[in-house]
Amino acid sequence: VSYQMDILPQAMQQLMPGVGAFYMIGPLDDPNAAQHMMLSGDYVQTDFTTIAHEGYPGHMYQHVYFNSVEHPLVRDLLGFTDYSEGYANYVQRLSAQYADDPEAAQLYEAYDEYLYFLLLQFDYMAHYQGENTLPLIAQALGLSEEDALPVYEQLLFSPGVFIAYYVAGAQFDDLRAEVESALGDSFDPVAFHESILKNGPMPLGLMKQYVRAD
Repeated sequence: VSYQMDILPQAMQQLMPGVGAFYMIGPLDDPNAAQHMMLSGDYVQTDFTTIAHEGYPGHMYQHVYFNSVEHPLVRDLLGFTDYSEGYANYVQRLSAQYADDPEAAQLYEAYDEYLYFLLLQFDYMAHYQGENTLPLIAQALGLSEEDALPVYEQLLFSPGVFIAYYVAGAQFDDLRAEVESALGDSFDPVAFHESILKNGPMPLGLMKQYVRAD
């Protein structure tokens, strides 16, 4: 896969606080075009799982793989956030074992999961109970309320956004555990992931049916 990794311009960094990296989907009419990743700054070891989420084996690989499979063009216009973010979150956690320092990466990823739990709770408190969760977010992240404000604003502007990351990601974990239990020693992780990727973005319930049928 040909790809290019660039640093996000400073002006855009100010508009996207808290975003470590993101993947820019390549042109649909030129599948051989270079893919693009954007970093918010110079790469550091703690970015490893974020790059895995956005690049390989996450979003970039998802897109490139499905582009290599024959499918109706309309499928490229349909997005299913639970599928794309859930799978990227799932493989992000798996990727920690391949970091230069796997134990540090896995510890960082465990901390990241803990933060997702908190953000889901804060999301519920803010949008269902009507509470001001800024002080709680600041305390949980060890930040001042001023520094925690971008996270709080992201929570306010995008109700339920973290559900697609953590809850859907956990469903991929559960599906893998189910398939591993059913197949035992014959379980093949490559075939499992191919079964997910070859059918492309779709509702999770339908995706599970395809995987179980394979």
